[in-house]
Amino acid sequence: METTMEKSKKMKTTKFFMQGLVIFGILMLMGGASATVANPDTINLFTPTNINITVGQTNVNVTLDGAGITGGPLTQATVGVNTWVFFANVEAKLRGQILVTEFNATATIGTTTIQAGSVRRSRRYMDYSYTPEEPLAGEELTLEVVDRVREDPLDDVEVDVFLNGKKIAYGLTDNDGLFVFTPAEIGDYAVKMDKTDYHLVEFSISVASEAAATTTTTTLAATTTTLAATTPTLAPVTTTTMAVEDDGGLPIVWILLIVVILIVVAFVAMKGKGGAEETEEETEEETAEDTTSGMVEEEPIEEKE
Repeated sequence: METTMEKSKKMKTTKFFMQGLVIFGILMLMGGASATVANPDTINLFTPTNINITVGQTNVNVTLDGAGITGGPLTQATVGVNTWVFFANVEAKLRGQILVTEFNATATIGTTTIQAGSVRRSRRYMDYSYTPEEPLAGEELTLEVVDRVREDPLDDVEVDVFLNGKKIAYGLTDNDGLFVFTPAEIGDYAVKMDKTDYHLVEFSISVASEAAATTTTTTLAATTTTLAATTPTLAPVTTTTMAVEDDGGLPIVWILLIVVILIVVAFVAMKGKGGAEETEEETEEETAEDTTSGMVEEEPIEEKE
């Protein structure tokens, strides 16, 4: 016969076994809850993406919510014996997490998350310039790369230069944000610039030949100048007589005319008087000469004896 102590040990062993089964069942249920898996677990913003959710059992619903998903929250149910749910063209508009919830009619069974957008800091933008602005084949060309907002030179920017799909130059910008190369041929050079935490930049540079850039054709057009014969036209002369009148008297012109006439008459009179005096003097001189001559020519009368 079993002793009381042995019976007591058997009962304790059975009790521990039953407790273990209960704990195992609970763990299995918890394991089922943790079976909710999202694929993919990261999506890009503003990019419609198909998402498949694997669940731990059938006859459950799955809801997607958060990160500004279009039309959210979105809910789908498993079909038949399927243990997965499919969501087509899920588009997130905000950086963050999309909460995935698996539930049935009575309780929430499991959850997981999907990352929308990159978890690292947002990328910045690069700006670039190059000199000379009209590069020539065989001439050194310098690229300068700066941060668009801060305008600081960016070093260690990866630069790749292609011509007709073939890489002809590559390297990193220096501490001043400069990268130098010499295009050997004419054509359109494709340039690609990349740097961590910055958006990729792609652009092209057109390189011309030196002859095409420096040759200038100048055409001098012959110019014929025709001198038209011109006939001078004499404008009619207009005589304007300004009559200035004294108030109530003769016109000043008449007064001036009378004065001029008087001056002329006086001059003529003086001239005539002077001529008469000269005539009288000449007459007197002739008379005197005649008298003297008569006295000389008279011969003395001889007395007769």
